[in-house]
Amino acid sequence: MNETRKPTKPAVETPVNPNAATILVKLQDSGQYSKRRDIVSDSGNKYRIAIRKSDRRWTCSCMGWKTQCNKKGTDCKHIKALKDKYGPLLNDENKMFKDVIEGLKAIVQLKNTSTILEAWTAIREKAEMVAEYCTLVEDTTKTEAFTTVFKQAKVVIMAALTEE
Repeated sequence: MNETRKPTKPAVETPVNPNAATILVKLQDSGQYSKRRDIVSDSGNKYRIAIRKSDRRWTCSCMGWKTQCNKKGTDCKHIKALKDKYGPLLNDENKMFKDVIEGLKAIVQLKNTSTILEAWTAIREKAEMVAEYCTLVEDTTKTEAFTTVFKQAKVVIMAALTEE
């Protein structure tokens, strides 16, 4: 029997959708893993991602990571999406929170409108990332500390914007 085969298309890497993974719950570190998170993908499936302590590589419970990415040493779309969206927070959460809180406290102390707006422009992206992250994780200590200073800074920033 003579079969006609369709030519196979070359593999194309799918662009990462920044919404491909949203953090549901931040979990305690375990013996083998750190920075554990339960996430939900854009398709609604739930996965667990973490850093394996033995080799400092991100892991995911999705089938793509288990069957392909792990063997190739690459990241699945869920890990890529989280790195794209929350990279600095995932790498060093404590430092990011500290930097943003210090930046917001500095804004509260400023008096000059243009200086306030410059300081806000410099920290805005990180502050918004931290604010979104706070709504997704269950770490009340950090969330409360951030929320308190963010509210104070917001009053100063809004006043500066109305003066401009």
